[in-house]
Amino acid sequence: MKLIGITCEIDDSEKRIADRVPHNYSDSIIKAGGIPVIIPMHRNEEVIKALVEKLDGVLLTGGKDVNPLIYNEQPHVLCKQTMMERDRYEALVLKYAHERKIPVLGICRGCQFINVYFGGSLYQDNSLCDSNTIDHNQKEAYHCPSHSINVREGSFLYDIFGEVGLVNSFHHQSIKRVAKGFKKIAISNDGIIEGIEGIRWPIVGLQFHPEMMHDADVKMQMIFDKWVKQL
Repeated sequence: MKLIGITCEIDDSEKRIADRVPHNYSDSIIKAGGIPVIIPMHRNEEVIKALVEKLDGVLLTGGKDVNPLIYNEQPHVLCKQTMMERDRYEALVLKYAHERKIPVLGICRGCQFINVYFGGSLYQDNSLCDSNTIDHNQKEAYHCPSHSINVREGSFLYDIFGEVGLVNSFHHQSIKRVAKGFKKIAISNDGIIEGIEGIRWPIVGLQFHPEMMHDADVKMQMIFDKWVKQL
């Protein structure tokens, strides 16, 4: 079985710092036949390097906004809470995953961070994208779809969804300029980018949350099944 590292966020809601990963990420990986391993948010680069060297793949999870300074922008008034410590930590994880060319899957913030790390940029709020007309922070239950996506033929998602898929949506930011070396693989009807894929490296970013739907929609679990199988 393959070892898959999952990045985490800091939970300080109870006046103590703790690494936090929602169970549905690890549940999706286990169901796909992988073994999830939490990568603690640590400042020690050698620790991160040693951990990533033992992994067969990396999953970057959702969370707070990416700091706009990373993509050379000043924080917009609509930008929400950021955490530079997490940005630095996930940059190290991606650095060593990239060196080894192991598969990476980024979900929501994870998709955005992949794009930013490799030189792309973000809309600091979806309202700043002129074409945005869809509510990308759904009122529907988390495990239910709220809008459709148009999928690129031949992409990672195509043999799962075909030309059109139904996804959930919990993000107020999205990709603006796609990083060099990546291609768009899914967009919503209002032009918001819903997925990217590396051209020469097995790295995929998804703007929606398949882990929240994996028990309710077999196609969402198929995303993890396909990704784990390629490790």
